[in-house]
Amino acid sequence: MSSSSRPRRFLAASACCALAAGLAWLPAGPASAQVKFQFAASASAEVSSSCTLTSGDPSVSSATPILTHGKRNRSVAMDATFTATGDSTDTVHATGHISGTVAVSKKGPNLGKAVVTGSGAVALHNSKGTNTVCDPNATVSSNMEMLFSEGANKVHITLQQFVAEQLRTEPALIRP
Repeated sequence: MSSSSRPRRFLAASACCALAAGLAWLPAGPASAQVKFQFAASASAEVSSSCTLTSGDPSVSSATPILTHGKRNRSVAMDATFTATGDSTDTVHATGHISGTVAVSKKGPNLGKAVVTGSGAVALHNSKGTNTVCDPNATVSSNMEMLFSEGANKVHITLQQFVAEQLRTEPALIRP
């Protein structure tokens, strides 16, 4: 598996597992409705063990309160610098920001609608370009976890997740 698809596959698998776990909690028969959501924004940067953090915070997350209805906004910003061990000229500066919103409405005691939106950006600045030994990657994401049960109503679920990532790219070898 390539390093560029690893974070995407992890996030997709996590979202599927969270949805399956949430659906597993639904009762088999009629019961009183329950609507609970958690929403967060997060940003992180990672490098190889050849490099160490020299300034900033490489992993930030917003608070994740429980939401039963209404609208919540979350945002975070990340700024971290890493330096290669033994080569102070090999530095990586990772920056990123994300702002997300979740809006949950109920229809009586049941879930009416849940909408998650997010926008952000992430960047890696390598002093030595692709020659860095740090092998950096950075990600920002807007995440929602939900738990709900429904009475006799039909439920339609649409999931969207905003993830921006920046990975180190290798130079391509082109042959004639």
